[in-house]
Amino acid sequence: MWLGALFVVVLLLFLGIHTPIAQADGDQGIDRTSLHTLITQMAERDGRAYTNVTWRTAAQAAQRAQTVADNQQATQGDIDTAYTALRSAIQRLVPLSSFENPFTDVARQGWWFSDAVRYVAANDLMRGTSTTAFMPNNSMSRAMAVTVLYRMAGEPDTTAPLPFHDVTAGQWYTNAIAWANQHHIATGVGGGHFAPHRNVTREQLVTMLYRYAQHQGYRMDIPDSVRLSAFSDAAQVSGWALDAMAWAVSGELIRGANDRIRPQGTATRAECAVMLMRLIELFEFERQPWESEPLEQHVIPWRFVTYLEPDFRAAEQTRYSPRTVGILYRRGDGWALIPTANGERWVYLRANMRYLARYVYLFDQPEGNQGAKVGPQVVTISDEQGNWAQIGTWLGLRWVYLGPETHTFPWQFLTYLEPNFRAEVQETLVPQTVNIIFRRDDGWARISTGSGNRWAYLRENRRYTGRSLYLFAYAGSNTRGPQIGPQVVTLLAQNGNWAQINTWLGLRWVYLGPGTPPGGRRIALTFDDGPSLHTERLLNALRDRNVPVTFYVLGRQVAARPDLARRMVAEGHEIACHTFSHPNLAQVSAVRMRDELTRTRNIIYQTTGAVPTTFRPPYGSFNATTRAVAAEFGYPLILWSVDTRDWETQNVSAIMSHFVGPSGVRIREGDIILMHDTMPTTIDAAIRAVDLLLAEGFTFVTVAELLGSPVSGQVYRRR
Repeated sequence: MWLGALFVVVLLLFLGIHTPIAQADGDQGIDRTSLHTLITQMAERDGRAYTNVTWRTAAQAAQRAQTVADNQQATQGDIDTAYTALRSAIQRLVPLSSFENPFTDVARQGWWFSDAVRYVAANDLMRGTSTTAFMPNNSMSRAMAVTVLYRMAGEPDTTAPLPFHDVTAGQWYTNAIAWANQHHIATGVGGGHFAPHRNVTREQLVTMLYRYAQHQGYRMDIPDSVRLSAFSDAAQVSGWALDAMAWAVSGELIRGANDRIRPQGTATRAECAVMLMRLIELFEFERQPWESEPLEQHVIPWRFVTYLEPDFRAAEQTRYSPRTVGILYRRGDGWALIPTANGERWVYLRANMRYLARYVYLFDQPEGNQGAKVGPQVVTISDEQGNWAQIGTWLGLRWVYLGPETHTFPWQFLTYLEPNFRAEVQETLVPQTVNIIFRRDDGWARISTGSGNRWAYLRENRRYTGRSLYLFAYAGSNTRGPQIGPQVVTLLAQNGNWAQINTWLGLRWVYLGPGTPPGGRRIALTFDDGPSLHTERLLNALRDRNVPVTFYVLGRQVAARPDLARRMVAEGHEIACHTFSHPNLAQVSAVRMRDELTRTRNIIYQTTGAVPTTFRPPYGSFNATTRAVAAEFGYPLILWSVDTRDWETQNVSAIMSHFVGPSGVRIREGDIILMHDTMPTTIDAAIRAVDLLLAEGFTFVTVAELLGSPVSGQVYRRR
């Protein structure tokens, strides 16, 4: 009988007669019903039950499948491909329940951060400090924080430039910082620095999360019921962090404890893990990404402006003619989020309102008689004619000109990221006329440049020197006068890299170009193992001679003498890392070394506000592990080219023999000199050596100034 059945099947195949396929994986391809069924199965799953990476992949596959299923022109090949991709993505979903907690310092359950640590580790958002340790109470650095957000975003490719002196290519955090800076999630700390190893505060971390949420297009409304004033330390929240902190409180990303939210407190790894988990739960699963929402339609009958934020003072994006727009989200105050060709943007619906970012004159009609002046304010526009707008004033209806304001720079000028001479310089531009976007009363203006919108100072040719400068009688002189410290100066005239300024001695010239100014050979004098009871006398002598040096401090000594550490930084010296307790790093584990460097970095920053950028291993002893761990912290290893052996001889004459001998001065351009500010004989010798070398025309600089941009993990003995 089975032979007969086989004959029938063979006959049907021969005749080309096929039975309709009901299952999804038949030979005829996938039908739309099967594709819709698979999409429905995906929609019924709870994304919180799976790792974030595998869930996102499946969600994206479902979104593409939904697009294909809704497209009546889709080919059979399109349907087959969409079905196969979605089925494969679903099969690859990794349940969170399958993740085994490897961290012995995090309880499997019960602790307030246990679930969060397990969640971020399972999703590869945060990793342990070792295979078995998470260190939940350790502080988070700025580099760690942006790296976590970069992983959340899927580690997108970025070709953004690195504008920071302390972020070099090839570091574990390089791409994350470039991406975060590009999207304004985390920018620098000023002076061309990002400070990747500086501890991040709770308000800084919250602000990064807030900007990340904006970048991802999450809904950012804050209920009126949220009041930071409910917390006793609300006054400690910085002005730039107010919205972010209110948003975080409203979403319970932070909940506070004992009536406090500790905005200035250092964020721990456990706190970061909890904030990340709550952020993902709050927004990532608000709705399935493939479930489209019907757009409410709204007619805007006037020319309108879109904004990045629901605020008339926010950056204007695009101007549009009257049209009908789709509403993604409408707020109760008149603002709505709409889709545009450039992404989601905010628009005000109730009236044609605009922010006048500068003082403007009132006219009785366009090009008519000029009257009073009105200051920056939000106005309601009742009529428009080209760049002219009619507004209501205390004088009745009047016209104002809203076209571009211009300013002519007669000198070479600088542009900045922030309205501050100490902020990061973006470009040096030749004399030209620029368009002003926004003018402040203090002389700063937001201007339009070929590289984007930047800040510039309009009133005078002023700039921040950023370093100590020698005064010269004329441009190109080889005879140095006294030094002035880093300060804002007004340039009265320029001649190449030379600039004329007004000083207490009258008009003098300073050299602003790169490299060593004329008449000087640069060297770095360094002191290890302090601060000690002898350091104050050394600081007094250096202050009197206006000489900067580099102190390689021990963390335990900073804790013992914090006032001296603060004075080092305040008086222009470089403070750098020499470990916490002075172990021989070639004989300790990587874990012990990381602890030494972390504790030292933390105590330096907490005491002085400075973040060390270089590192000297005790005894000059290191191995491959030492270099690798130093690179993790962004530290180059700084040794020396001149060892005074001051700790051994404790004799002034013997120490001085390393500076000068029978044939003259032994110090050479680019030398790094090793001394210790822990012995009185060293202080005596150091003062004599400084006077000698100044008389010989040497220039004292810090190690950071001498080396410029040293590479992390590399060893340096001189320039």
